[in-house]
Amino acid sequence: MSESIQVVNENQELPMPVAATRPPKSVWRRLVFLAGTLLTFAVAVGIFFFLRRDNPPDLPDIPTVNLEGADPEITKAVRLAHDALVQSPRSAIAWGQYAMVLHAHGFSDAAQVCYGAAARLEPKNPHWPYLQGDLHRQGPGGPAEALPHFQLAASRGPPHSMAQLRLADTLLELGRLDEAEVEYGKTLAARPSDELAQLGLAKLALARQQYGDSLKYLQAIAGSPGTQNQACAMRARVYDRLGNGAAAERERQMLAELPDDALRVDDPRVQVAQLGIGVAVELAKAKQHMDQSQFQEMLAVLENAVHRYPDSWEAWDALGSARGMANDPVGAERAVRKSIQLSPKNAKSWLNLGNVLIWQQRFPEAEEAIQKVLALDPKRGPAYYSLGQCREGQGDLPGAVKVYRQALQYIPNHQQARERLEILDKGS
Repeated sequence: MSESIQVVNENQELPMPVAATRPPKSVWRRLVFLAGTLLTFAVAVGIFFFLRRDNPPDLPDIPTVNLEGADPEITKAVRLAHDALVQSPRSAIAWGQYAMVLHAHGFSDAAQVCYGAAARLEPKNPHWPYLQGDLHRQGPGGPAEALPHFQLAASRGPPHSMAQLRLADTLLELGRLDEAEVEYGKTLAARPSDELAQLGLAKLALARQQYGDSLKYLQAIAGSPGTQNQACAMRARVYDRLGNGAAAERERQMLAELPDDALRVDDPRVQVAQLGIGVAVELAKAKQHMDQSQFQEMLAVLENAVHRYPDSWEAWDALGSARGMANDPVGAERAVRKSIQLSPKNAKSWLNLGNVLIWQQRFPEAEEAIQKVLALDPKRGPAYYSLGQCREGQGDLPGAVKVYRQALQYIPNHQQARERLEILDKGS
């Protein structure tokens, strides 16, 4: 086999290797200019964000509040939160913490300013608009001003969040029933047994006069610690609408024994409540124990309260009532007299003293205390009933009848005064 031979024409030019070439100078100049432009832009962006970090846009001045005459512990807490914010003025947490301390102690206007700043610094956090809505809901703006804040908070959380439920509740309060039903439905789609959503649907059914449906929802949440108080009160109203007075009265009697409904653990208001300090907070704790028939715990809270706030007539007065519940008339009298010493013109404490003395059958002294009550507050109905007990104790039955009737003038449903009148009338 012969090999094929490739013949190259001698006139044909052979390909030559390509030598490396440099771009024209004009191209280099353009590349250098582009790189310089990008570098300048990067530096400008860096400076912008550096300045933005040091001077956040649209943040208000840090508000201060008038603490003159405030509880020293409250003053200390407010100032600590304020100073922490001064040290970290770009911190959403510092703005939010200061806001919650202010919120917990009634400084609503300043708290609104701080919640707004926290929301701008942390735009995805639902807590800040939620708490703004809560403040508006309690303030003069009411549900109408609260609504956009709850809408914003709900948009940033899951469908079973407290913000979603407060949004639905607010729409219901504003009479926007169909919209409220949609929002409650979002929660129940995610959590079918949600007690607050069922309570909301019970309210909605009541507003639509669908009483059977309302009772169905209310019965489902009857024993829930987060809704049992409201559910019981609503059942009484529904039974009234249905004309079942006996059932309504049973519900009202049950309601008198129920504690207040507890906040849900994921409710941001819990955080606000936990920041509350001062005598008012201690008295609220004592009331919670009383509502749950935890009398020893109530007594312990109030003993601690008068130790921490020895100049608070309210704390001493509450301790007097608690000692009375503990069957300690001597201790009750001592505490109430201390309350009167601190606030001599307080009719409530004088009435408590009168009742403690009646309990000890010291009727002339008790009548003297009750007369001071009526001098301070002539329309105080319970004082007339206590005065009737004094008169009965001293054998002045006509005088007792007279003041029992006065008690009923001011409190027509005062059952004890009515019963005493019936007994005295039968005996005359």
